[in-house]
Amino acid sequence: MPETRSVRSHSRSPSIDALSFVVVPVEDDTEEYVSDASSSLSYAGSVNEGSRPFSSIDYLTNSLHNTLQSIELDRAMVLQAQFSGRLRAKSMELHELMTEVEEKLREVIQLCTETKPIVRQTKQDLQWADKHVTKLMKVASKEWPIEYNKGKDKVINRVIDEDGP
Repeated sequence: MPETRSVRSHSRSPSIDALSFVVVPVEDDTEEYVSDASSSLSYAGSVNEGSRPFSSIDYLTNSLHNTLQSIELDRAMVLQAQFSGRLRAKSMELHELMTEVEEKLREVIQLCTETKPIVRQTKQDLQWADKHVTKLMKVASKEWPIEYNKGKDKVINRVIDEDGP
């Protein structure tokens, strides 16, 4: 299907404004330019009273100065962009680490919740065993004092072989 375009008339303003090329004097040496302009220009009305004529040297100097300032701005923007990129990368890395730590913390909490009753039961079992072993030791020391002391001396003086049997 052919594409139809509507033709509209646009009124466009010039893309270059003549006021953007006006050179503002840095020093107060307008007298030199005015005298040069009045002698070199034969064109009446081309130079307004009190305004400077166009100076290519000033224009090129200012253009170069503005370009160098632009380069410094570009460098600053590049540095800022690099810093911003590094900061974002570190932020993402930190976020990933925090997520990982949160997951591990959840696992530890779940493990503690699951093992808490087991630990409590083991503690009760150890207390019960300690109580009964103490009773048995008292009974054994009263009923068989000689054998008990021999066994006790043997256990106390025992040399433990670290290499195994």
